[in-house]
Amino acid sequence: MKKFLALMMVVAMVFAVLAFVGCDETPTETTASSNSTSNTTASTSASTSASTSASTSATTSATTTESTTTVPPVFVRFDFGTASKAQAEGKTSHQYLVDNLTYDASFISVEYTADTIVVKALQDHPEIKYTLDEDGDRVETIDEVDGKAVYSSISYALCFEDLDLYAFDDHLTKNEKFMKIRILNKTENNIIAMSFHDVNRGYATTMHASCMYLQGGQPNVEDYKDGNYRLTAEPSTEFKSYIYDLNLVMALSRSGSSYNSYAHYIYYVGNGGSTGSNNWNWMGTAEVNALRFFVLGAYGNQAYRAYYTYADTRLNIHQDDTVEIDYIAFAGAKADFNNFTSNIEDVYLSESASVSVAESISASVSASIAESEAALTATTAAAA
Repeated sequence: MKKFLALMMVVAMVFAVLAFVGCDETPTETTASSNSTSNTTASTSASTSASTSASTSATTSATTTESTTTVPPVFVRFDFGTASKAQAEGKTSHQYLVDNLTYDASFISVEYTADTIVVKALQDHPEIKYTLDEDGDRVETIDEVDGKAVYSSISYALCFEDLDLYAFDDHLTKNEKFMKIRILNKTENNIIAMSFHDVNRGYATTMHASCMYLQGGQPNVEDYKDGNYRLTAEPSTEFKSYIYDLNLVMALSRSGSSYNSYAHYIYYVGNGGSTGSNNWNWMGTAEVNALRFFVLGAYGNQAYRAYYTYADTRLNIHQDDTVEIDYIAFAGAKADFNNFTSNIEDVYLSESASVSVAESISASVSASIAESEAALTATTAAAA
């Protein structure tokens, strides 16, 4: 009987061991979404066999599937500086900018800081001389010395004639419909401009955009009635950011003979009018191959007399005029620019946030003090 009881105790202990090691973990599935989705499935199985001795084997398998939402890229090849954020991210390099930039050293000088490019005019802009062709359009005449031009329309421009000089993963196309510039404009000039071409074409009047207004703002219809084209502005003492609709300013360039002012054109588009096929979209699927930036004064499209009148500000350029550019970027939508900030912009935003918080706290404390004083006054008056 004692042997039978002992045998039963051994059997009970074996079953207890089997029950313990044979428990399965409950499978779990987790889904997280914050621009990404992650599904994780884990299963664990354990089996145990025991005769005189017990052995345990466990097998665990896990499968993870993850997909992320692609952040729209911002073309920041022109994040200037010797140690820019875009360079740290592999989207440009200081050497690329130095090697690819050409300019007329007789008219402007260029220097770099850690985060910016500084462009300075070395002399006043010469008088613009022109004749009218048989269609009545302006044709500029260029002064020459010994058969060499001493001035051209790009004498004050920053020119990048081969955007693929270095191999980068990103390329500029018509899909980038907006341009942003962060600039410290210390001059009285209120308009900048840009020219471009793709690999299949060269520069032309159909490849030019002006009416990129700075701190002086853009004119309205009333300004035009008063003959104020907003060509000048008060010099700025701080960096400011501006975003331009390339489809709009390029179309304006082409439509200069049809609309007698930027304001009228904006009014037309704002009230349902279409910009139609514009110069930027004419590229089709081709990549932009070259860019010229007129940051000291806008070169107006001389093919259209009206456009030239209210979009050309080169005569605003004076000796020692200086602009400092943090970056020039391109994106498919305005909101995409939120995906990139420069090094010095990060510092600025951080300082602005600190000031805002300080002001908020200060206002809150002042309000509390005012409320306490009011309550004390009311209590004192009631006691009296």
